[in-house]
Amino acid sequence: MAWALLLGAALSGGMVPQSNGPQHWFAPASEKVYPDSRRPDAPYPGRVSLALGEYEALQLVLRSEEDLQDLRVAAVPTWQQRDGWLRLRPEWIELFEVRYVPTPADKSHARTPDPLVPLTQRDGVARISLKGGETKALWIRLRAPDDARPGAYEVSVLVGDFWLAGGVLRTLEGPFIAAPLQVTVWPFRLPRHSHVRTAFGISGGYIAKQHAVPAGGDEERELYRRYYDELLAHRICAYSVPYAVDDPRAEPYLRDERVNSFTVAYSDDEATLARTWQRLQAMGVAHKAWVYPLDEPVNREQYDSLKARAARVHGAAPGLKVCSPFFRSPDWDDKLTPFDELVDYLDIWCCNTGYYSRPDVQRLMRERQEAGEEAWWYVCCGPGHPFPNLFVTMSALQHRLLPWQMYHYGITGLLYWSTTYWNPSITANPYEDIATVKDINPSLYGDGSLFYPGKQVGIDGPVTSVRLECLRDGLEDYEYLMLARRVLGEQAVAEIVDQVSPELLRYVAEPAEFERVRQELGEKLTAAKG
Repeated sequence: MAWALLLGAALSGGMVPQSNGPQHWFAPASEKVYPDSRRPDAPYPGRVSLALGEYEALQLVLRSEEDLQDLRVAAVPTWQQRDGWLRLRPEWIELFEVRYVPTPADKSHARTPDPLVPLTQRDGVARISLKGGETKALWIRLRAPDDARPGAYEVSVLVGDFWLAGGVLRTLEGPFIAAPLQVTVWPFRLPRHSHVRTAFGISGGYIAKQHAVPAGGDEERELYRRYYDELLAHRICAYSVPYAVDDPRAEPYLRDERVNSFTVAYSDDEATLARTWQRLQAMGVAHKAWVYPLDEPVNREQYDSLKARAARVHGAAPGLKVCSPFFRSPDWDDKLTPFDELVDYLDIWCCNTGYYSRPDVQRLMRERQEAGEEAWWYVCCGPGHPFPNLFVTMSALQHRLLPWQMYHYGITGLLYWSTTYWNPSITANPYEDIATVKDINPSLYGDGSLFYPGKQVGIDGPVTSVRLECLRDGLEDYEYLMLARRVLGEQAVAEIVDQVSPELLRYVAEPAEFERVRQELGEKLTAAKG
């Protein structure tokens, strides 16, 4: 029997026919859903809460024991006929298919969710297929714009055999699901600028190879710009803006309030450094700039080179900050630390989180902050579990909690070496082989790759990932904590953070528990807003 219903009245009045499709349930964005995941006894409620100017997501999980081809999918804003309910605008909603990548070295999961491929919609309807005996998740991303009206909204996620046009929903003879999702928009706003300074790499040459465009030309530059803009939409600044800082086309990026960090290329030519620094000062953006003259010094020769370069920068451009990430003590004397050697040379102290776990390093980082210098963190191919990091095989919470731990320890910057490390000599296709650093560790998945190349799925730009979305969520959580510190007080925020991660290696493991703390934080900020 087919049903034909006026969409608004049907969905808001509870007249939609009963679901007769595959098993379905909701899961939070802080949980990874695997091909063998099963419906829990107590599924996560279909609800999302977010602030003005914030992104937040939920997953609709589907599982069928038989192949189901060409299912229609739509997320339809509905209007509850109850006092206080509002109608959500369709442009606030984006749908993604969660895809799996091979992780054969992982003892728990041979395939792991990570790429988020946008579902192409025509007239508001997309299409998916389900493989029998395998679980698939749909990633439902919402954003409440700054001008949204705070309050309660509802979305119905439709999956199956239906027809939708002109406000009319018609269900046909095949499987059909209508899953209601409640959305709460809180009355406080996240700032456009971020309190966390970020510096993430984009390997432009590898983007060009994956997208099959000539290296060094305008097409590569345009691709770089798209990847840069997508990072910026995730509250993350790349090392370098899309144009050289002395190029007039760079000025909109340098002045963008969302951009709080960019590198100035190191040069042995002091006149070049001085000229660039003067231009940035004249533009009023000099406080965002820094120089990265050498990476991870270990031996005496590297330390000497770093000191000489830092001295050259400080001499030519007084006030221009120098940063050189480090992960260990100097190799000629384990009793020394980088602080013993590099005081007066570095202005941004960027420490690997594994090395930071040493109490003496934590004390030295605090001392440099008290002296007016910056304290940043970074992760790369280390540290591994149980430290939070951005490896594909880690839990979603291990990605999201990095900014919570930064707040706990007073760390104000996050550096990551690359988001597009697709070296063709190591991996030809990141969707099929995400072991991106086999030369370091063949069992590490996704190190240096938070994006996927869009060309293989018909997109002329980047494809985001579960890890990148979780990291943005964590950076937005950091803004919650900064706001809460102002309105609730430092002690109240410290107690909230301690429920999530009181130490580097102690943190909440259950997504439901984390979501409870975040929900309570939002409710406290709403109450403080009055």
